[in-house]
Amino acid sequence: MQLISSLAGGLWSFPMPALIAFTGLWLGIRGGAFRGLRPKTVIKDGLSRLDMGSFSALSTALAGTVGTGNVVGVAVAIYFGGPGALFWMWISALIGMAVKYSEALLAVKYRGGPMYYIRRGLGKRFSGLATLFAAAASVSALCVGNMAQVGAISASASDIFGGGKATQAVCAAAVAVLVLIAFRGSSRGKVLNMIVPFMAVFYLFGCAAVIIKNASALPGVFGAILRGALRPEAMAWGFRRGIVSNEAGVGSSPIAHAENRGKSPREEGALGVIEVAFDTLIISTFSGLMLLSSGTEELPALWPSRALATALGGAAPVFTAVSIALFAFSSVLSWSIYGEKSFAYLTGGRGIALYRAAFVLMAAASALMSFDSAVAASDLMNAVMALPNLAGLILLAPSVRRETFSH
Repeated sequence: MQLISSLAGGLWSFPMPALIAFTGLWLGIRGGAFRGLRPKTVIKDGLSRLDMGSFSALSTALAGTVGTGNVVGVAVAIYFGGPGALFWMWISALIGMAVKYSEALLAVKYRGGPMYYIRRGLGKRFSGLATLFAAAASVSALCVGNMAQVGAISASASDIFGGGKATQAVCAAAVAVLVLIAFRGSSRGKVLNMIVPFMAVFYLFGCAAVIIKNASALPGVFGAILRGALRPEAMAWGFRRGIVSNEAGVGSSPIAHAENRGKSPREEGALGVIEVAFDTLIISTFSGLMLLSSGTEELPALWPSRALATALGGAAPVFTAVSIALFAFSSVLSWSIYGEKSFAYLTGGRGIALYRAAFVLMAAASALMSFDSAVAASDLMNAVMALPNLAGLILLAPSVRRETFSH
């Protein structure tokens, strides 16, 4: 496991963020994706055309994107990179928007996630690249969107109620049962439509309470962010955690956007922009301002709860645990869809029941695996997913440009 952790850390320390940044700039310039980022375009093609199908696709995509990285991940970035890390998270959002715009656009144009737009857009000679993505996504869903997320829920429950591994095992088993019920009822989309808006408002309420109470500190906070942005470690940690948070380039959310068949590719691209804006420019920004304005500092895992305590008092640990549980469980449901569709691509639609059973069993077994190990495995599989997807995006930049300028 040490080898996996070292390999994942090495990939995400510089190579992967640099590759994603290059892809975003390439798509923005060569593919014309920067045009799709204009506020007027996003409002016209995205917000003004938001219907139930669009809302469902956006909810599923946001559920997979908005997660513990928006809480603990922001604390990690600021703890190691200083206040200026938040500035580079904003920069990562601009790059991420160009990537997500292109991913969502291509997903609708070629009627499927990365495995489909690679194969259909680039031809059969690239089918191996599509297969690699689908295989990585099938495995990654079991780690990224399952064991790591359930582990986060179990760890939060253990922190509140005590009991150590016993509490974590009970919690993991309970989540596994809920996932099984969602599978059997085919209600994952409906559940996500309800959870995502509620969890966003719930968490933002807590952050806003801290920010408002410490409003007098905000001028100093923004000053520290701008001054700290010049530090190399701020750029390194802020950009890295921002990319990991919004998952631009990983290729997961296009699988959700592909289901919104009633929209044009460009309109769906606008929803991809909204996804990143909500994840990084709103959720992560509120998290960062909450931490920095609170006047507290703690190890990343404990810092959000301590910051919230300045406004919520003794209710802060429960509030933090509930927020993490909602973020993580919605990610579990979303990634179960991603993994299932990727597995179906590999098998021609066969063996779905077997994959679902494996997903449920691994959720229950997450208590047996350390949280750090699950995260390391997740980071490694995210990189394996991203590599074929980024290659496909770079090669499909002309298709992005044609669709962007077609009207």
